Formats: sequence, structure tokens, C-alpha cells
Amino acid sequence: MAICTAAQIRDLGELAGDFLLANGFTDVILDRIIVCAQPLIDDVCWDTDADKGLCLLAAHFAFKLKQGGASGGAGAVTAEAAGGLSRSYAAVMSGSNDYDLKSTPYGMQFAMLRDSVVCAYVPIVLKC
Repeated sequence: MAICTAAQIRDLGELAGDFLLANGFTDVILDRIIVCAQPLIDDVCWDTDADKGLCLLAAHFAFKLKQGGASGGAGAVTAEAAGGLSRSYAAVMSGSNDYDLKSTPYGMQFAMLRDSVVCAYVPIVLKC
């Protein structure tokens, strides 16, 4: 089983550490995100890259949560205002079911790493 900790996610880089601290992501919250990402990492396929893959995917999910769209969700909330009127709506995501990986630096790194593993990637619906 791949292992990732909240500290390892914060250590992915200055962006991750500063972002997570500034936005109130406690170790408890990050641990829950890690648990949600765990089923997407097959240790046999990922082999020695399993731990890194799990941390990258969990960091991606954290960034997406703060943007307003959980992975596989509707996407970031968009708002507009004119005069005294305003409205907000959710932007529609593409139907690729790829967890919008291109929308965060950690999602892009995860996708590159995922594409280098031996087993084929099969997206699953995340229920967390």
C-alpha cells in the first residue's frame, strides 16, 4: 500500500506548503484527502513510484477542493456582478473523467508519472 503523509504533501514544494498552510489544510484534512486518493494508486502498477503518485494526487485534490470543485465535480465556482445584481454558477468540466489533472501543477506531475507506469490507467469514480 502506498504511503503518503500530510508532511510529505507540504514538502512537495514551496507552492504546496504555502498554499496548504494559508488555506487551513490541517493534517486531519490532508489525511482524509490521502484516504480518498488511495484507491486510485495500484501498488503493483505504480511499483516504486506509488508513494510519490499518491502524494501528488492528494495535493491535486487539495488544490481542487480550495478552487471550489472536488475531483470529478462540477468545477470551480464562477461569479459575475453588474451594478446591484450578481450571479454565480459552476463551470462545466470536460467529460474526460480525468479529475481535471491539467488544472493544478501537482495534477500535471501526477499525470506525467501515471503515464510512465507499466499498467494501463483506468479512471474510476471517486466516492469520498
